[in-house]
Amino acid sequence: MGEPVDYDAAWENYRTRRRLFFVVWIVGFVLAAFLNWLLLVLHMANKVTFLGIMAAWMISFIVTANGWSQFPCPRCGQQFFRRARGDAPAKSSCQGCALPFGHDPTK
Repeated sequence: MGEPVDYDAAWENYRTRRRLFFVVWIVGFVLAAFLNWLLLVLHMANKVTFLGIMAAWMISFIVTANGWSQFPCPRCGQQFFRRARGDAPAKSSCQGCALPFGHDPTK
């Protein structure tokens, strides 16, 4: 058999990934908008700085969204939110081993 799994740590990892995504999405956008506004007020704004700031935000957004969506199932190790074309975007259980979301089978 495999090593014992710390389900609490695995689900905390999921919550951390989710929090990081929302922080980058919301706070990152607000920060990017503020920086663009500040550069505009200081008459230092141009297309290159605007595009650079927005590109940095979008890349961060994509990286954190990918990290959240690639969360591995604590039991089988497969991508928990894997889905077939046309399926609902969020499943309540792993598609590989049917582990319910947030469940700890050791308790």
